[in-house]
Amino acid sequence: MTLAELEKLPLHDATLKSVEVLWGEGRCRFFLELAAGNHLLEFRGVTRVEIPQEGPWGPSVSVNGISVKDGVAAIEMQSGDTIEVSASEAEFSAI
Repeated sequence: MTLAELEKLPLHDATLKSVEVLWGEGRCRFFLELAAGNHLLEFRGVTRVEIPQEGPWGPSVSVNGISVKDGVAAIEMQSGDTIEVSASEAEFSAI
């Protein structure tokens, strides 16, 4: 899946359960709980990951949405934080 296709995923209100970085493999995995069940969003060809947890809008583990620009996926959390991943591709699957 291309990064641009990520914007079509039904991630609003998904619960972010955990994030895993596989340093040696250049991968970053997001474990998400959606109404349809548990899913894995995996980025490949990762060169940068930024995961702030400052909570300017208050604490939350829910995703607000995702956008992509110039090879960077920006996952906006309902806490107001934006998680950024620079990667070459991604995959989304049920687990």
